[in-house]
Amino acid sequence: MDNKDILRLENVSKFYKSANNVALGIRKVNVSFRMGEFVIITGASGSGKSTLLNVLSGMTSYEEGVMYINGEDSSYFGHDEYEKYRKDYIACIFQNYNIIDSYSVYENIELALIAKGVKKEDRKPVILDIAKKVGINHRLKNKVTKLSGGEKQRVAIARALVSDAPILVCDEITGNLDHDTSIEIVKLLHSLSEDKLVLMVTHDPEEVMQYATRVISMHDGVIANDKELKEVRNIEEIKIKETHNISKVEIFKLALRSFKNVPKKSIFLFLIILVATIFIGFACASVGNSNNALGQSEIYYFNSGVNYDKRRIVVKRQDETSLTQADYDTFTNNSNVNALIKNDKLIDTNVNINVIDSEGNYLFYSSTFIMPISMITSKDLIAGRMPENKNEIIIQSSQANYESFKSALNLDATIGNNSQFKAKIVGFIISDDSLSTIIYLHEDYCNIYSELSQIKAKEVVLKGYTRPELYVKDSTLANNSVMTCSPKGWYDSDSFTYDTLSYLEGKETKEIKNINYSHFEYEDDYTQLRSHNPDFFNLFDELGYSYIYLLSEDIYNTLLASNPLQASLYVNNTKKVDETCTELINSGYIAINLYYEQTNDSGEILNAILSVLLYFYCLLLTAVVYLLAYLSLKKVIYSERKDLLIMRSLGISSKIATSQIYIKLIGISLITYLMFIGFSLGIRVNYFPSYHPLYAIAHMRVVDMVYTFLLMMFMTFFLSRKFAKNIFNANIASKDKEERLS
Repeated sequence: MDNKDILRLENVSKFYKSANNVALGIRKVNVSFRMGEFVIITGASGSGKSTLLNVLSGMTSYEEGVMYINGEDSSYFGHDEYEKYRKDYIACIFQNYNIIDSYSVYENIELALIAKGVKKEDRKPVILDIAKKVGINHRLKNKVTKLSGGEKQRVAIARALVSDAPILVCDEITGNLDHDTSIEIVKLLHSLSEDKLVLMVTHDPEEVMQYATRVISMHDGVIANDKELKEVRNIEEIKIKETHNISKVEIFKLALRSFKNVPKKSIFLFLIILVATIFIGFACASVGNSNNALGQSEIYYFNSGVNYDKRRIVVKRQDETSLTQADYDTFTNNSNVNALIKNDKLIDTNVNINVIDSEGNYLFYSSTFIMPISMITSKDLIAGRMPENKNEIIIQSSQANYESFKSALNLDATIGNNSQFKAKIVGFIISDDSLSTIIYLHEDYCNIYSELSQIKAKEVVLKGYTRPELYVKDSTLANNSVMTCSPKGWYDSDSFTYDTLSYLEGKETKEIKNINYSHFEYEDDYTQLRSHNPDFFNLFDELGYSYIYLLSEDIYNTLLASNPLQASLYVNNTKKVDETCTELINSGYIAINLYYEQTNDSGEILNAILSVLLYFYCLLLTAVVYLLAYLSLKKVIYSERKDLLIMRSLGISSKIATSQIYIKLIGISLITYLMFIGFSLGIRVNYFPSYHPLYAIAHMRVVDMVYTFLLMMFMTFFLSRKFAKNIFNANIASKDKEERLS
């Protein structure tokens, strides 16, 4: 083979396959080309001239024969090899210009140098030089959409020439131009490409014949005539300019340029993915919140349980500061509020009640909540009477429990956990508005339980000493004094001294220093303790505590001094409980009807089923969002198909060209995800009831955020993959019928 031939075809055939038939492109073509030639390829429409050009330029493959490229057999070439061939050997100019409309003139020309891996600092001088030669230097900053047809073709020529490729492929480049402009363009091209191989397909060879060195006529896929017009000088050595891989930074810049140059499309992309993020984030947040008891983040729970009553509304300030008298006045002034319990730790105090009949048999043993007797009147009773003495109580239960309890009327009950007392059951109330059994006690008992619950919640402890089980005010102790008590023989008081007591005030730990510490050992029957607080101990028949703190009056009062952070309201009309909650929320409070929240709990098995269904819902919603996003984004992404195919024609690999889709979509997804998470964190300072649409988003857990991120990335990756695959399968040459987008 003559070493001056840069391209040679031996019996090369190209066929187009469809579902129904096989069409001929070119058949058994034998031809060779040398550097310095200006070859015109002509023929009627469908004669195979464009197919021949596409095969020669590596825009499409062939089925039979061999094409030699600078002496190398290309029959084994795949996508990667053809991409390298186009990058190293080919520069294309098309009839429709194939320039990127969203780019400036400079950016379009620069793209050819980016494809070859030329460094940024080396590009500008080359671009300015070529732009000046083709007469487009005064338009470098303009968008190509503002250029005339002739100017656009000059841009295409400039882009082809800056690549300095040895083969220049021109497909009907004068088809859209008037005669004078066509002659000017061909003349310019001829003057700038004398040391290259120029292959030009044209429908009108007469206007460019004077510049051609050779004319090839095509008919029915074969070369009908191959005529040499001029002798060309020999070019013994074919120099292939060294090319480099495109850097990752440059790939990212190309994606960013695409995003920046088409702001309307980019904003549309952003809005679609933002909506998808919101839906997926909301689904994940809803699933996450369904696995928790609603309302837990809004209120404080105390001791071992919560008193769920349809009449009860738990309230606190949205800024989480202590309640004041002004707040209490706001609550009581509400027409639907019947009662205010400032220290609702009391009504969340869970105690046991045990009833034994006269023969010593257990009638029932139940866990109950405590409420003051002032909350009810005789009108509420279903049986019995109102209490007349301290040791008489009323029991409230559901209709079902009442059948078990009613036989205990006028019997004694043992009430309490460690501190126990005996009381007579004198009346019953039936209420299905509460999920709990409740006992109504005399105010003295309620006051003691109220104070104990407040102090216990403050986690009072002597530094280094076990937190006690009971706190008792002792008016006999001097100010700033603490006496620890334990059964005789349990404690060596000579081994310990304490001078600091710590406790919680809200979320802050405070200390009382320089306390007067002492220890007292009592007999098992607590007789010796009664003198320290007769009113307290005389209420209880039995104490089951091992460790007790006796606190001086000033310390005890200090621990009770702060205003509660929350309170509970009881309404007159439960049908208006939601309306009352809304009024309080609008006034700047958090207001929750715990009964409503708890009735969403339908048992472990049903909850497990609901959780599975919610996860399925989350995945289904993601799939629906994926489909809607695909349909919405399809037209936008495919509108960039032309730009990506132009990049491929310049030798930019399909992976690099389509990676811009990944960068763009995943980049937007990350931005929208961060915005969504920022919004979620930002609205946490506000209160939303559990039925509010923003409730779930405002209470997203870290795991919900992770799920949202993974689902968004999963969706975005597969969208990008789908779009990229379709564009990758698209044919580069506009006239090639081999491949179509699916």
